Amino acid sequence: MSDGMLRFLGILTAMLTYPEESLIVIEDVDSGLYQIRVYNNKMRT
Repeated sequence: MSDGMLRFLGILTAMLTYPEESLIVIEDVDSGLYQIRVYNNKMRT
């Protein structure tokens, strides 16, 4: 698994399991993602 995929899964896990009334701060959310893939996915929707 790539580093970008591991970061994505970590962020997703944090977002789905955080306690109520807590705050999740994610810095540089697109780090490790290929920009062309992000752009292509935006164009498809």
